[in-house]
Amino acid sequence: VSVIDRNPTLNVADPSAEPVDTFFRADYIIARFTLSGLLRQEGLHLDRAYINGAQMNLVLEDNPDESAAEKSTDNLSRIFRLKKPEEKKPVNNKEIFHIKDVKILDMGFAMKNHGSQQTPYYGGINWNDLDIKDIDLSAEELQFKGGVMSGTLNSLSFEEKSGFKAKSITGKARVGNGRTLVEDLHIVDQWSDIRLPVFMMLYENVKAFKNFISEVKLDGDLENTILDFKTLKYFAPQLEGNTIKASISGNVYGYVDNFKINNIRIATDDGGFSTTVNGRMAGIPDIENTMLDATISKSLFTLDGMGKFLSAWIKDGELDLSRYGKGLLFTLDGTAKGLLNDFDASISAGSLAGSIDADMKVSNVIDVETPISISGNISTDDLDIGRITGMELIRQITLDTKLDVKLTEVPELNIRNLSVDRMHINGYDYQGISATGILADNLFNGWITCHDPNLF
Repeated sequence: VSVIDRNPTLNVADPSAEPVDTFFRADYIIARFTLSGLLRQEGLHLDRAYINGAQMNLVLEDNPDESAAEKSTDNLSRIFRLKKPEEKKPVNNKEIFHIKDVKILDMGFAMKNHGSQQTPYYGGINWNDLDIKDIDLSAEELQFKGGVMSGTLNSLSFEEKSGFKAKSITGKARVGNGRTLVEDLHIVDQWSDIRLPVFMMLYENVKAFKNFISEVKLDGDLENTILDFKTLKYFAPQLEGNTIKASISGNVYGYVDNFKINNIRIATDDGGFSTTVNGRMAGIPDIENTMLDATISKSLFTLDGMGKFLSAWIKDGELDLSRYGKGLLFTLDGTAKGLLNDFDASISAGSLAGSIDADMKVSNVIDVETPISISGNISTDDLDIGRITGMELIRQITLDTKLDVKLTEVPELNIRNLSVDRMHINGYDYQGISATGILADNLFNGWITCHDPNLF
């Protein structure tokens, strides 16, 4: 069985590419039905439909009618001469078909963008050249009525040529009239286990999917989800190499390139870091120019957990804080605003060992060529350095400093200005201390002065 396109379009971006002349083909299609089902006046009723070895090729192309409002079309619309109605007609509630059991084995789906409007490609899944293979699907109670397709997806698996593999997708879906509603959606791939009790997509029409990231609005509630950044690299390739794996719950709403997160709770799998995030992100898939405006609250972490979390973003080496703050649990609240690669952050952290506040600029977070750098002001209030570091010589410190940090393989701390109001050393509170210099590889090179009145 096949549907051939007699006049396939050329790829505008690559005219030498082979035209796609087959819209659909299948090794065989089997449908089982009863005579009574065929004779009903309520649409087509099938007990079972089975498709094996099918391939569907959807080609996005420029609209040859330059006067048309829509500048793009696709081979499906062109072959079957489908046109958008000038006026919306009343929905016909008549049932078109009902299939009790549907199985698809070894199917392929390709979406080629041969038009002039290309989605920028930075790696991962190429939305201009989507190629999905090994599609196996099992569904039941598939019905098309009143312009809405509904059914229960018992299993779906596939692999995209980028390497992304969906091992299992299940859920109950209703699709039509510009809306897709999926209940109890469960997605499992090589690394992540994603659960959404309710997931919705809103769009003007099916053509919106050709520009999915900016024309299809998403609304999903995450629950008991395990998300590994190895999954995200296919959708945001600049995150490749990030080793974060965390449990996530909360709500995501908006378009892929401009979305809002509501009460997203994140907890790393090692138990060392957790936080709640609210805010907005805009600019995906161009990660280097993606904007972030976020508030974090109810954060709990150990220094070892924070070190592992930050190390996931460091290109070379790691930030090992495992020997510090043993037995201490820290809290943190803050904000972050700016480019994802270069943003301003304001944080306030505390523990039984004292508190710390910081206003910082964080740069080169995702720039693979340049180490992460942090610069700004930090102040402490009776921060017990001895309890954090395990040294009894130096204890509570109250200070204000301006500094720069480079998170290279050997982190480097440049103290531009340090003013200490109190430093408890060996049983005595010193004051009037100032310093400037560089601390790297456990060595300090700089100046330290003290104007404590008891020293004179």
